[in-house]
Formats: sequence, C-alpha cells, structure tokens
Amino acid sequence: MAEEPLLPAEAGAAAVPPGRREADAGGGFSWLTALGFLFLTFNSGMAIYRSNGDAAVVAFVAFSYVDLVLLFCCLRWFESAAPGSPARGHLKVAVWAGADTGGGLGGSSPP
Repeated sequence: MAEEPLLPAEAGAAAVPPGRREADAGGGFSWLTALGFLFLTFNSGMAIYRSNGDAAVVAFVAFSYVDLVLLFCCLRWFESAAPGSPARGHLKVAVWAGADTGGGLGGSSPP
C-alpha cells in the first residue's frame, strides 16, 4: 500500500510559507531578520567591549557569534535546497553540528 503525501505535489511546490510575501519567497532577508542580526552583532560587540581585554571571554563571544551566524545561514540554505538533494543531507549535518556546538556553549560559561 503506497502512502499518500500530505500535500499534493502541485500544491506543495507553489506554496509560500505563512507570513512571507511572494517577493520574499525568493530568499531575500526580511527587515526583521536584519534587525535580529543587527541586535546580535551589537550585543556581541558590547560583550567584547565590556570584557576588559580578557582573551578567553573575547574568544568565547566571537566563537558563539560565528557559530550562531553560520547556523542560521545553514538553516536558510537547507530550507531552500531541493528535497532529496545531496546538499540537503550535508546541510542537515552542518545544522546538527552547529546546534550541538551552540548547545554545548550554552551549558558552559566564559572563564
């Protein structure tokens, strides 16, 4: 017995996720995403500034920032990759590794 897909192929291919306009469906950043990255950058910069030159804290904040940015980029690329493509499998591993690294950092605190 063959399983039926949740969505018909023609309906799933043309669907735009809720909250996204047709123009944004091509992969551009929304203003909310840009605002979030601006806040993340500002917050990371302030943490480095307030670290008083402590190299361990600077490395912790910088690594956390790069990890989070790469995680979001990999998630975006994963969502835009064609279902079943080899790139999607590689990106799934990258997302898992980025999330696992970020989770490991969240369990520790800077020295």
